Amino acid sequence: MVNIDETTFQVLREPDRKNTTKSYLWSFRGGTKEHPAVIFEYHRTRNGDFLKDIFQDYQGYVMTDGYHEYERPLLWVGKIGYSEEVRVVRMRLLLFTSITESAKANGHEPCWYWRYVLERLPYIRTNEELDTLLPWIVKPEFIKAYFSNKK
Repeated sequence: MVNIDETTFQVLREPDRKNTTKSYLWSFRGGTKEHPAVIFEYHRTRNGDFLKDIFQDYQGYVMTDGYHEYERPLLWVGKIGYSEEVRVVRMRLLLFTSITESAKANGHEPCWYWRYVLERLPYIRTNEELDTLLPWIVKPEFIKAYFSNKK
């Protein structure tokens, strides 16, 4: 099951938009009981057209607050875009936030999780090795032992 919700999000100094213009941060919580995941996506409008790409191959339940954009799965077309320079910074922030929330959902203390990731990252050489740092792969007990053994 995936839970979805969107909320207003104010963005300062966004190109071609006033600071008072509403933007939206969409949150998705799903995964499995063993490997929960939390993802945030920024969009300039509340339009849910981008959901088509996210759920195109998904089979399962979606829990929402009943907002009408969730009722049109067969009519979704297109994707909301935004300027590349804003996207790069925002995507980094959203990626960081998504990983942090996934770490918390998997029982990690975010500070210790990120310290572990940042210490291990220079030694990563392959995508498979990078996957071992994902918060639903590395166990909180392992990180605790890792730092206990460093004393």
